[in-house]
Amino acid sequence: MNSSPQPGVRRVPIINSLLALDAYDGEGRLLLATGALLDDPVTLVRLLQNDVCFGSPPPRRRQRPTGGYAPDTHVIRLPATLKQVPPPAKTLEERIEQAEEIRNVTTVTMTFMFDRIAKNGNIDVHEARDTVSPMIDSIVEDPRALLSLVSLKDADNYTFVHSVNVAILALSLAVYLDIPRVILDELGIGAVMHDVGKSVTPTAVLRKPGPLSDHEMSIMRQHPMEGAKILAKSGGYSELAITTVLDHHETISGDGYPYGKTGDKLSLCAQITSVADIYDALTTQRPYRRALSHGEALKLMTTSFDTALNQELVSHFIAVLGHYAVGSLVILSNRCVARVLQQDSSFPPNPTVVRIVTMPDGSEPRPAIICNLQADRRLAIRGPYGVEMDDETLQLATREYKPFLAAA
Repeated sequence: MNSSPQPGVRRVPIINSLLALDAYDGEGRLLLATGALLDDPVTLVRLLQNDVCFGSPPPRRRQRPTGGYAPDTHVIRLPATLKQVPPPAKTLEERIEQAEEIRNVTTVTMTFMFDRIAKNGNIDVHEARDTVSPMIDSIVEDPRALLSLVSLKDADNYTFVHSVNVAILALSLAVYLDIPRVILDELGIGAVMHDVGKSVTPTAVLRKPGPLSDHEMSIMRQHPMEGAKILAKSGGYSELAITTVLDHHETISGDGYPYGKTGDKLSLCAQITSVADIYDALTTQRPYRRALSHGEALKLMTTSFDTALNQELVSHFIAVLGHYAVGSLVILSNRCVARVLQQDSSFPPNPTVVRIVTMPDGSEPRPAIICNLQADRRLAIRGPYGVEMDDETLQLATREYKPFLAAA
């Protein structure tokens, strides 16, 4: 996109902005002209696909010559003796900016999807795939970008932000485990749709500020089955995506719901989604308790929930997020406050890359300062910023979520 856009024109597409340059698909067809108002989230998702070019159409495909040549592709194959020069790598800041747009567009799209369920009772599978695909591409390219945004919450838009966060966390864990792309697609759909059944849950139950009664709990516990029914009715969804939605509140020990399945009956995708779901729910503020810190959430997940969650997956999850979560704030040895951007999966206790948020005097550094703690041994992390452990909150959260109570 244009590096110096006009007022009102964004370098990365965003809702209700103007398109800076013509957009073309991989075949050279014009998708949208310069100056178009981007007021449709589905269009935004399409513009973030990898095949979209801005400014001018992609080069036309070369005609396949006769003889023993490889089929024509968009990539010109150079002789082995020549070194291909890769395109300039995006900076971390650019990736985070693009990831923020992907996250925002996905959240808006989820609100549209839930609205349509109320009207016609289904969700188009192609729209779901187009929603998930940019997230997977971003995580495969650099998981730091989207993970750094998971700590951003929105109490007024909880259901949709939570759904997107769960998809980001689940996909990041799956990419770390080197799960094939074809499975990532189904996991992403199941994870982002895991709470879609709540679209038919009574608002009074869904938004009740305090603990649910037994009757209200029985209503809430229907949302996995309702979600699976919605996907099955919509058509086109894989069995893996549907069972991920159905089983995300089941536990390894068999005391979850709706059917009390044990770990050997649960797909890996459902177990991954459960880990992501419970983590994001624990670290989100509720009317009756504060949000747990990253460390507190992991403490519960490895102790109070040790028989509910697949602890091998939890260990890998900690390796992905680190003891200081990507996006969380920490205090450095020089008294600066910094935000964690990258983890060292081989040594989770110590992040490798942080961005300075405030200097010791409280000022914001301009331009931004990014530090590699492995390269600069003069700096170290003293601890989390602004977090104090307290037993009362941990006990509240334990009662709330064990075993995977319906509020998650």
